[in-house]
Amino acid sequence: MTSNVLFLNWSCARLLASVGLLLLLSVNVSAQQSVDGEPIQHKLIKINDSTFNFFALKSQDALKAYSKILYFPMSSKNLVLKKSGDDEIDRSWKKAGPQDWLAFTSLLDDMAPKYFSADKLFPLVEQAGSDVLAVQFRLAEYTPRVNRKGEMAQDTVGHQEIRNYGDVLIIIMLVDSLTNEVVGVASDGISIGTGSIFAKNSSKSSQLLGWRRAYDVWLNKLREQLESSR
Repeated sequence: MTSNVLFLNWSCARLLASVGLLLLLSVNVSAQQSVDGEPIQHKLIKINDSTFNFFALKSQDALKAYSKILYFPMSSKNLVLKKSGDDEIDRSWKKAGPQDWLAFTSLLDDMAPKYFSADKLFPLVEQAGSDVLAVQFRLAEYTPRVNRKGEMAQDTVGHQEIRNYGDVLIIIMLVDSLTNEVVGVASDGISIGTGSIFAKNSSKSSQLLGWRRAYDVWLNKLREQLESSR
């Protein structure tokens, strides 16, 4: 596994989750101040042969210490909404609030248990532990290519196959569940939908299908990345 050393400054924030664990969540490549006013620098190693666009760990063997996952709900808190080049599309997404984004993030939360089930490596657990890796997906950027509330009825599968609903960038935080130490970070971009035809007015159900396909790619990549560490 090839790699090179990378120094990143992380903005540190803590979230009290329902299971009672304080987890490091916020990520920024640019230098920022931590909670106590001092920049916190994490020395990570960029892994060059990852299937993610970007993947880095605190050490090449960092994932060997873990065999279970404590999953945290996907976050859109720091999402950057990029301009699409179409004023109508941009206005429709500018009005989106936390509850609107919940429809997109909760979709991944519902899917995750299937990819990390009890019969697979790295099953999901509900408590922190010495061999438990805390994981959270974050929506980082979205460039929409479709109105948020489409006017069309449910599309056929054939039409869904060739449409492009936008481009999404996600960040995945990997954190030690007991120490809150950053173990690794992944970043990946993908087009929502599998084609090049822009559907300016497409149904929400069709859009969500495109997001589901993107989530399937990312969950499989994460599972394969973790399993390759064993």
